[in-house]
Amino acid sequence: MSFWTRLLGNGDKKYSLNDGVMFDTWYIVLPAILTVIGLIAIYSSSIYVSVEKFGTETHYMLRQLGYCVISIFIFMVLLNVSTKRWYDWGRWKIVLFVAVLSLLVVFVGRDINGAKRWLSLGFCNIQPSEFMKLSLILFVSGYIQRHHDEINSIWCNILVAIPIAIFLFILMLQRDMGTMVIIGAILMVTLFIAGMQWKVIFTAGVLSLIGVLLLIQDPYRMGKITSFYNPFESRTGTGFQLCMSLIAIAKGGLWGQGLGNSEIKLSYIPEPHTDFIMSIVSEECGFIAVLVVFILELMLIVRGFMMGFEALSSKTDRNYFHGFCAIGISTWFGVQCIINMGVICALFPTKGLTMPFISYGGTSLISSVMAVCILLRISYERKCSYFNRIRKAQMRYKQVNKRSHEGGRQVAGNDNKILNS
Repeated sequence: MSFWTRLLGNGDKKYSLNDGVMFDTWYIVLPAILTVIGLIAIYSSSIYVSVEKFGTETHYMLRQLGYCVISIFIFMVLLNVSTKRWYDWGRWKIVLFVAVLSLLVVFVGRDINGAKRWLSLGFCNIQPSEFMKLSLILFVSGYIQRHHDEINSIWCNILVAIPIAIFLFILMLQRDMGTMVIIGAILMVTLFIAGMQWKVIFTAGVLSLIGVLLLIQDPYRMGKITSFYNPFESRTGTGFQLCMSLIAIAKGGLWGQGLGNSEIKLSYIPEPHTDFIMSIVSEECGFIAVLVVFILELMLIVRGFMMGFEALSSKTDRNYFHGFCAIGISTWFGVQCIINMGVICALFPTKGLTMPFISYGGTSLISSVMAVCILLRISYERKCSYFNRIRKAQMRYKQVNKRSHEGGRQVAGNDNKILNS
């Protein structure tokens, strides 16, 4: 931790006393803008698929709008939950709850393309692995808060590895390679910043790599891995999606062909409103629109990292739970954005990872909103803590001045008595 403290400095963030807003409004503005862009993109990209399956153009857009309403309700409720309660829940309760849901998926979940990731509730499907990311961030952040002075002890390493190993095993049973990669990236970044020894991080990386290698033994997944090198060689097989994605990006150019004018979404890409939605955005609105989305995501990610590092390097209000929650959530969004953008450009194999706030999916949107709600709560509590310190300092200053004035009046009174005598 000392390395990061020296690198980032010990200064505390200063807030304006004239600012009446007690939280970082960017954590509301940026997700709201991205969600609205996502609704437009989902409607445009899913028209053909929606008409073909349900006889209406707005099926997927209206469902996503419903998920937005649910997310807003969850946001308003969780905004009143303090980080101390998140800290308590993150010790074991959330981890156990998500682990049980994920195990249910293994036994009674829906099997799609050889992967069991969805639990059917009748009116909708949920993907518990989306909540794994947030639950592990809360667990690891709380664990570092409690044991930051002994983070390199053997017993400490064993305890933090138990839930991680359980989740990775469940993900192997679900054959969810994408979530394994995200969780691995979050853990490596978090534990590295926490100061854990390289040999432990390296061992965790090797074990994760072994898990990925076991998953890709399946011929279908091996085809996906090999096809991204040159997707046009297997354009009628596993490289079909990547070929169509590259064609869509090429057709869009700088400014695009116009909103709603995509041709690739006409059954050339299966489910174009999910993983490959940015390909349709690129074709219809061009590289400029993709760049705008990426900049908005980047702004959200950078603000999260800045708040996390400030919480770790603060002299007066250091809080490891705040810091590592913010860093873990920012890493999650950052890695997922990079992989999603890399997949549509054939830089990475297809992994089934959504673009945060843009792609269709209720579980993805709700888990992302919950993560942003935690960031907003952290910013609120840190600003309140700053103002409380200022108020206490002002009160102490007034008390000192009052005592000095009283002492001065007493000395003056004694002098007058001497003169009168």
